[in-house]
Amino acid sequence: MIAAAARLLYGAPHPENGELFAIFTCGAFLGFGSIAVLAVQAMRSTGEQRKRKRAALTAALLSPVAFILVGFPLRLSIVLHPKTHVYFLYHFDASLGFQPSFLIGRLFEAIPALRLACSVAYDVILLVIAGFYVGQIVGKKHFQVDVVKVFLGTLFFGTMLYNACPAAGPVYAFGKGFPSNEPPAAQVVMQPVEMPHGPRNAMPSLHFACALLVWWNSRTWRWWGRALAWLFFALTALATLGLGEHYFVDLVVALPFTVAMTAAAMPLVPMESIERRLALFGGGALTAM
Repeated sequence: MIAAAARLLYGAPHPENGELFAIFTCGAFLGFGSIAVLAVQAMRSTGEQRKRKRAALTAALLSPVAFILVGFPLRLSIVLHPKTHVYFLYHFDASLGFQPSFLIGRLFEAIPALRLACSVAYDVILLVIAGFYVGQIVGKKHFQVDVVKVFLGTLFFGTMLYNACPAAGPVYAFGKGFPSNEPPAAQVVMQPVEMPHGPRNAMPSLHFACALLVWWNSRTWRWWGRALAWLFFALTALATLGLGEHYFVDLVVALPFTVAMTAAAMPLVPMESIERRLALFGGGALTAM
């Protein structure tokens, strides 16, 4: 009933959207109604039931909250940083002797099924994060990290880092030239370049960081769960490059950043521990460098 009412209120000022719009958006309104019901149940229940309802509500809110943490700052980044450092990142990848993004992009063109699988993994990252938290509750597994803090912290601080090195992936920088027409590095001048479109979300790759967190924290699962986590990580890593959203250096920087965020969200390990401090401050320093 809440979903139907929300759909009517939202669609009334936009009758031109038609029935196709209603079909595609019904899931969003059902999700809104479900969250509203969960919130009421969490407030009205008591004891263990209240704890479970609150956990379910937290899981339901992970994806929309994560979207808010990332979505608005990304749109704002286009206005705040009209010039980007895409050519600097392009030259770093060129120093490897080849361009990983262009190479995997051409592989995607040759194998459409691989591109589709990687695209799905890339697009469902927020659902996987929510499911990861649900798995922690249902499976009653104790992770070394606080799942909510580590994922939301990674998204929040990672989005802030986009302002330190504003850049967009090669698909935005080179347009239709990606991935078939790879320009020689000598023809790409290392200087800030204006880019009217494309979110400044290349450095570091938060998709890669979140997929890495899923893989790292799957070691207490059964073998098939660990295999699925590794497969998701591998497909996401390929997607970040082959879809033209990131350069390889974005993934390199995401690694120490993920280490630092993991160390920041480990409640079972005291902050006085040398291992935790080394991971936190060492990972942070490597990210800054």
